Amino acid sequence: MLSSGILLDNRYEIIKVLGKGGMSTVYLAKDKRLNKNWAVKEVKESFRDQVDLSAEPNILKNLNHIGIPKIIDIFNENDNLYIVEDFIEGNNLEQYIKMNTDISITSILSITSKICEILEYLHGLEPPIIYRDLKPQNIIISNEQQVTLVDFGISKIYKVNGNMDTVALGTKGYAAPEQYGANQSNIRSDIYGLGAVIFFLINKRSPNTINEPLKDDSYSMEIGKEIKDIIKKCMQIEPGDRFESINTLKKYIDNIIENNDKTTKILDYSFYNNPSDRTEIMDNKSIEFKTELNDKSIHKKNKKSRKKIILVAVTFLILLLCFSSFLAYNENNKVLDNKDSSVQKEQIVDSKENTNKDAIDMPNNEDNESTQDNNNQVMQPQNNQESMVNNNNDLKNWENYKKDLEELKKSYNKSKGKGKNKHN
Repeated sequence: MLSSGILLDNRYEIIKVLGKGGMSTVYLAKDKRLNKNWAVKEVKESFRDQVDLSAEPNILKNLNHIGIPKIIDIFNENDNLYIVEDFIEGNNLEQYIKMNTDISITSILSITSKICEILEYLHGLEPPIIYRDLKPQNIIISNEQQVTLVDFGISKIYKVNGNMDTVALGTKGYAAPEQYGANQSNIRSDIYGLGAVIFFLINKRSPNTINEPLKDDSYSMEIGKEIKDIIKKCMQIEPGDRFESINTLKKYIDNIIENNDKTTKILDYSFYNNPSDRTEIMDNKSIEFKTELNDKSIHKKNKKSRKKIILVAVTFLILLLCFSSFLAYNENNKVLDNKDSSVQKEQIVDSKENTNKDAIDMPNNEDNESTQDNNNQVMQPQNNQESMVNNNNDLKNWENYKKDLEELKKSYNKSKGKGKNKHN
């Protein structure tokens, strides 16, 4: 990278860096002869084998449009190619959106319409010129609100009978799928890139995947259906499904501008720099945006969505079965409760009948109870004697007791015999 003050070609004094891309660096330089500032683009010679370095100056030297910078000078120095162009004072689209967070839908569409005018000029040439690198960093908004397209480094002249691009070039998120080496770039490749730029203006960020711009949930609720439909149409995977020309697209945009409310604002999303905003050589390994992988990702997402639907359906059936079982259980409990109440009523009736019978038989029961009490009284001494035997563990005491009892009987008999003798 060149430092401030360095003099190129003994004429152009470097002031500062304006921007840096994947293959080049752009400086602001002062022309010592004309005392005027120019934009000087430095292209590394190391890309000579991969990119036609003379393509950009050869294209620019024949162009004449207010939205395209004019080429002033070309020279080689220190093994690098330098292209001197008009310096456009202003901000690129990325910087412009940062400074205008409350930009209206109408302003966004107005910028888009001006970009369409530049592309319409390029595509109308014979043969057409395909820009191929539409992105916010390559679109300059001047202080007078003029839109300019810069950096034609990977632009190409369209070949009618070409099968595919010689080198796959572009910026991820903005390059059409065919720019990854599958087919030749064409005017609809620029339409795809413009759709990605509109997506950026609406969401204040670049598309993360090739499928994101095609989904409704990728947009704010404030974004109208007609704008979303334009982006989706522009960014279709198959070129044949996009707008047939930039002129057709511009008519749609201009129609919305005429009917749109100028006070409508978009949401102020938090802005961040997209790490993949540089123009790159797309080799076969860079296949994130290829149609083949897109089909796989769509298949995976469809498979996941089917699984979710099946899971929801199974969960619903399980809940339905549980609810049905709960209702059946409650019905069974009600039947059992009715049966229990009827049984209880029968038992109450039976108990009442038994009570009446017991009242009739009450006298006989009293006689029986008195008889049993007498028997128990008769049996009481015997039971007491047995309890004494059982409770007396001393055998000698029991024998002594028996002896004493016998002696008492003998003395009683003697006294009784004496009485009889006296009487006689």
